[in-house]
Amino acid sequence: MTIELKAIALTTLLAAGILMTLHGLRAVWRARGFPQAGVPGASQAVLLVRALRLVLTGLAAVGIAFALTYDLSTLLVAALVIGGEELYETSMALALLEKIESNERTTTGPITD
Repeated sequence: MTIELKAIALTTLLAAGILMTLHGLRAVWRARGFPQAGVPGASQAVLLVRALRLVLTGLAAVGIAFALTYDLSTLLVAALVIGGEELYETSMALALLEKIESNERTTTGPITD
């Protein structure tokens, strides 16, 4: 890979990571206001976990971009391991919360005779 292509790829990865992190932080801020709007607890938790996933994935991408730019193998391994583990963890939490949310919707629906 030529130096120009590598620089473009790393810059794109860094920019994407920063944008994902900022978008996730904005989503966390917005999700914090939902209890006043009448959103149930499980729905707020789903929104917060999704936002956390964006923040952590963005930070991992920034770490990977810095590691590749400055040839830091320890940072690269740490960013990949932490990013992968957090994606797995938030996926499991999200699946559980979505299941709880769907159960709440079916058990709290209107009673028909």
